[in-house]
Amino acid sequence: MKSRQTIPVFEDTAYNWMRKMGIPVNKSFIAQELQTHPHYPSLISLVDFLDMGGMQYYALESERQYIPKFTYPLLAHVREEDSQRDYLVQVNNVADWDQNEMLKNSWTGVVLFPGEQANWEFEGNNRLVQQDSFLRTLLAAGVVGLLGLLTLLFWSQLNIWLISWSILIVAGFMFSAATLATELGVKIKVVKEVCNAVSHSGCDAILRSKYAKGIWGISLADFSFAFFSTQLLFLLFSVRFPALINAIQVLALPMVLVAVASVYMQKYKVKSWCALCLGIVGVLTLQFAVSLIYLPTFINSIDPIALGIFFGVQAVVCAILLPVKSIAKYLREQAESAIELLKWKKDAGVFTHLWQQSAEADTRTWNNEFQFGNPEAKIQITVACNPYCGPCAGAHETLDQLYHQYKNDINIKVRFSSSTTDPNERRALALTHILRKAYTLATSDERAAMIHDWFLHMNLEKFLAKWSTNNEDDVAPLRQQFNRWMEYVGVKGTPTIYINGREFPRKYQLKDLIGLIPNLQEVEEFTSRNNA
Repeated sequence: MKSRQTIPVFEDTAYNWMRKMGIPVNKSFIAQELQTHPHYPSLISLVDFLDMGGMQYYALESERQYIPKFTYPLLAHVREEDSQRDYLVQVNNVADWDQNEMLKNSWTGVVLFPGEQANWEFEGNNRLVQQDSFLRTLLAAGVVGLLGLLTLLFWSQLNIWLISWSILIVAGFMFSAATLATELGVKIKVVKEVCNAVSHSGCDAILRSKYAKGIWGISLADFSFAFFSTQLLFLLFSVRFPALINAIQVLALPMVLVAVASVYMQKYKVKSWCALCLGIVGVLTLQFAVSLIYLPTFINSIDPIALGIFFGVQAVVCAILLPVKSIAKYLREQAESAIELLKWKKDAGVFTHLWQQSAEADTRTWNNEFQFGNPEAKIQITVACNPYCGPCAGAHETLDQLYHQYKNDINIKVRFSSSTTDPNERRALALTHILRKAYTLATSDERAAMIHDWFLHMNLEKFLAKWSTNNEDDVAPLRQQFNRWMEYVGVKGTPTIYINGREFPRKYQLKDLIGLIPNLQEVEEFTSRNNA
């Protein structure tokens, strides 16, 4: 039978490619953004993702003769002959083209490779990357701190026996924690790679089997974590209470039966191997061997009370795990529901349908319009706002992000409310300075930066320190035009957003446009009425 190559997972391929280029991207973030794209899994979903972060790239159809001229690493589009399914394959250098069967036989000629400025930045991703870095540092510090604490506690009595037990207990704790995390659906890169290396189905086949369910809602992963957690606590407190270490050794002897049962179940019942389970089996077996070797030294000093305390602590840990796992399961289900909602929200057809039901408004561009972006863009956004409005500041933060991502594809028109009678009223005074300065700015980037700075502080003194002007133009007519327009279209509060002549659908948030704009440009019903 013809062997089949492992088909790369779309979002994993994209993640590994960006990491290869040195771009810090959070794996969960890229997976969510791609999976919720209406055209996932396709090249267009990845291209839109790259556009979202402002990355320069080239997506083109080429011939094999140009392979040496490509910029690497790149992604090659391949199509499986029998199923006609499409995939992306990462190519790190020219030699890969001859070594990969999929590239030799199924390449469609389409490639995606980085441009000269292969940078990708997105605020939401940056936060997650920083959080990941912090958690990794915290975990490493925790492991080092634990080993340091053990060394400090037992420094005066260090020997091969104590070192062996310390290493085995810490190893068992880490294996069991990874097993519990995997059971809860937490994806850890190193764990996943190890599990997949041992078995094509990973560890999931074992952990989701009926043999790992346990009893009373306590799974074998729970029991394992509780067992090694209790061992670790007993090891730490054995400095003060030596009888506790004897309890650890006594209970390690029968646990070899659990190790044997685990191997039997994996080989003959489930017929698949779990790397994490095998790691725990190895720890239990070594603990049994060490206890057996030193059996004469503790067999006559077994404390029944210490054994009872061990079982009690283990039961408490199991009891704590039940509600914790329940909460984790609920959060995972909520996250999955959120992904389904994002898929719905990123569907341009759904957005257009709701947009068509929204109230119409005359948002045609005026001669003296305060705007930034591309005046001829298919997507025209009009915002009715108040210069001293907190929610307006939040909206303008998102508008600023949209502008810098899609400045050639959208146009943003800003219309302010203020007093029509008192030019010294706070809103009117601020608006006068904003508009007078806007008239002197030649580029969209300058106008976007100015309005961003205003809503960043909403403080006239700070604004004038950076954006002062000698322009004395009378802007009162434009302020009055703003107010007449707001009354005419029926603005009830600020901010009110209009897009292509209709009110922004209430079921959406403005930030949802970040993932929608590329697809909305292709919807004729939407772009044919842009009120430019």
